[in-house]
Amino acid sequence: MNFDKYFTMSEADAALYAKTKLDFFGKDEELVCKEIGDGNLNYIFKIDSLSTSKSLIMMLYN
Repeated sequence: MNFDKYFTMSEADAALYAKTKLDFFGKDEELVCKEIGDGNLNYIFKIDSLSTSKSLIMMLYN
């Protein structure tokens, strides 16, 4: 997935985006993602690592 165009992002898509596009989680970390807010075109996800204490709030907007 290249994430270059707008689409309705699922929790799995958000976790994949955080792992592949952001320099925050390790490539081998298992992530859990929960959508915590949504708007008309904006989405907010909380992403947690199961192996570390790292977590991230990610807001995506068009």
